[in-house]
Amino acid sequence: MGLGHKFKEVKRAYTEANKILGDLIKVTPSSKVVGDLAQFMVQNGLSREEVEARADELSFPLSVVEFLQGHIGSPPGGFPEPFRSRVLKDLPRVEGRPGASLPPLDFEALGKELGARHGAPPAPEDLLSAALYPKVYDEFRTFTSTFGPVSCLGTRLFLEGPTIAEEFEVGGGEGFGGGSGGTGRGLEGTGRHWEGTGRQWEGIRGHWEALGGTGRGLGGTGRGLDGTGRHWEGTGRHWEALGGD
Repeated sequence: MGLGHKFKEVKRAYTEANKILGDLIKVTPSSKVVGDLAQFMVQNGLSREEVEARADELSFPLSVVEFLQGHIGSPPGGFPEPFRSRVLKDLPRVEGRPGASLPPLDFEALGKELGARHGAPPAPEDLLSAALYPKVYDEFRTFTSTFGPVSCLGTRLFLEGPTIAEEFEVGGGEGFGGGSGGTGRGLEGTGRHWEGTGRQWEGIRGHWEALGGTGRGLGGTGRGLDGTGRHWEGTGRHWEALGGD
C-alpha cells in the first residue's frame, strides 16, 4: 500500500480505528480488521470523526465490511451502532455463530479437487489451509510452482534478490527441487551457473521478484558445461543432466 514511511501515522490511526469498531478483542482475524481500517484511514487522510460522519458513503476494506456483517462472529459488547448500520445498509447479516450455518466439509472431495488442480495429492495441512483460506492457498501453490521452495532462502535474499556475482548457500533436504540432502552454491562467479552436489537442482526458477515491483534476473543466456557434466540451459531456469547420473 506504500505506507511504510507513514508507520507512525498508521499506529496512531490503529487506536482510532479500534475505537470506531468498538474496542475489539485483538486476535486473528479481528486485529487485521482494525489494521485494515487504520491503513484505509491513513491512505485516504481520514480522521475518526470523518470516518464516522461519512460511513454511509465510504468504500471500506472488505474485511471491515465482513466483520460488521458478522462473518467472524459477534463481539462481546455488540457491534458499534449506528456505524454498522450506516456501512452495511441493506447488506445481509449473520445472526449467531457463523460456523453453525455452514454445511459439513467433504475433505475427501476437496482433496481430489486440489490434487487434480495442482498435480499432486495434498498433505493434511494443505487440506486445512485450503478449507480455511482457499484463495490464499491457491495463490501460495501458484507462487511455489513458479519460483520453487523459497522458504529455504534467507529473508534478504527472498525480499531483495542476490546482488550480481553474489554467492549464497541454499539448504537441501527432502522436497527441495529434484534432489535430496546436501547444499548448493548459487550464483557463483558470474551468476551464470549453479555449483551443486551432482544432483538436479530446480527450485529457484524464473526470476526473483522483490516486494515493490522490482525484479532481478537469475543469470544469463549462455550454455556451458561444468565439472559434473551438466549444463546451464537458456535463461537460468534449471539444470538438465547430460546423460547418466
